[in-house]
Order: sequence, then structure tokens, then C-alpha cells
Amino acid sequence: MMWFLFIIDIIFVFVLISVAVQFFNILFRGHAPFLSTNKRVVRQIVKEIKLKPGEIFYELGAGRAGLLKVLSQQEPKAKFIALEYAWLPYFLARLQNTFSKAQIKIKRRNMFRVGLHEADYIYCYLNPQMMLELEKKFTEECKVGTIIISYQFKLPHLRPYRMITVLKHERIYFYRLGR
Repeated sequence: MMWFLFIIDIIFVFVLISVAVQFFNILFRGHAPFLSTNKRVVRQIVKEIKLKPGEIFYELGAGRAGLLKVLSQQEPKAKFIALEYAWLPYFLARLQNTFSKAQIKIKRRNMFRVGLHEADYIYCYLNPQMMLELEKKFTEECKVGTIIISYQFKLPHLRPYRMITVLKHERIYFYRLGR
């Protein structure tokens, strides 16, 4: 019984530290909070794109990688990469991925330090400051034709080729990169 309580204490401390680090990152580093994409939004994105075998789909700030799980069921021969920097969402995503049949590579990486040159699709639900920083990264690294999908926050200097309003104030922006 003592071992069980000890393990519960360790898990509690891990969660507490993870939440504190997430809070610090949001307040002082400008990171996006850990929010999952609404299921209606996920269904709309899946409906809009036609993923093909072999294509590569990145989810930046993936959290639990919910969109990738749905997409991997739609097109299991595509390649799915989830990038999550925060420990708690990363841990939850790895745990859930272990018990699901989804073939998703979940990496604990800083999205600004990962090359995106091979991406065919990129999805993000972040914040305006991060979108501004990512816009430069996308235009410098991504190949022509890469599709960027952003929920709620625009890329400030690019024009979307499609915008979908899901609920009254919820928007999905679709961008196709060109040179």
C-alpha cells in the first residue's frame, strides 16, 4: 500500500510541475496554452483536405495530437508527425498513441528548431505571436504547395485561399505556399 501511495505522489508531483512549467511558458515565453481543437473543427478540416498516401502532415503544438489521430484513420499510408514541447501534453499524447492504432510520430521538440521542408500539410492552433514567428519559418523552409491550416489565428502577411467559419467566431484558415 505504501508503494502505491508513493507512486501516486510521484505522479501528482510530475503533473504539478508540468502545469507550473506550462503556466510559466504561457506567461513569460509567449507559448500557446494547452487547448484541444474542437471536434467540429477537426471534422471540418478532415472534410476539406484530400490526404494522399505518402504525404507528410505536421501538427505544431500538437497537444494530444487529436487531429492526427483522425487523419491517420482516414489515410493510414500518410506520414504523421506531432511536435509538442510541453511535457504534460507530450506525455499524454505518447500514452494515448501507445494504446491506439494510429501511426503517429510524437516528438518533444521546439517547433522553431525542426525543419519543415518535407511537409505537405501543417496544422497549428497557437496564438498570434507564434503565428507571426511561424510565418517567416514557413515561407523560408516549406516547399511550394505546402498547405498550412490554422485554427483561429491568421498568418498576418499571407492571404488564405480558403476560410471556413465553423461556429459564430471560430475560423479555419487554409494557405497554400508559393514562391
